[in-house]
Amino acid sequence: MKKLCFITITAIISACNSDSTLKNSIPGTYVNEVLPKSEYSIVSGDTIVINSAGTAGSYMITRNTAWQVIKNSNLQQPEYSSKKENGVFNKDNETIFTTTNGITISLDPARTQIMVGTAVYKKIK
Repeated sequence: MKKLCFITITAIISACNSDSTLKNSIPGTYVNEVLPKSEYSIVSGDTIVINSAGTAGSYMITRNTAWQVIKNSNLQQPEYSSKKENGVFNKDNETIFTTTNGITISLDPARTQIMVGTAVYKKIK
């Protein structure tokens, strides 16, 4: 009985620690290494910065994108976009759900990367 109780307590502590470890590994800067190109534009930079937002399981997410439009076969001046959103961590499916527009960010801590739709972002710091 003591052995079963010890195993149960160990499993609970282990589960709590893995959840805490995952939450601590989320904040950072992620970069999309495969940048989309088309006949109309070239994306030259796409990063996501995730920071803790104070409340447990809440995050501030900033997506920065740079691109150049192709007009008459010539690259135009670079354009930039920066969007900020709040997100909430869901430990059951290891995702962050953005509260502004409902985007789901999937976490892959083993590979230190996140996925937004089909785009993969690698953690750089």
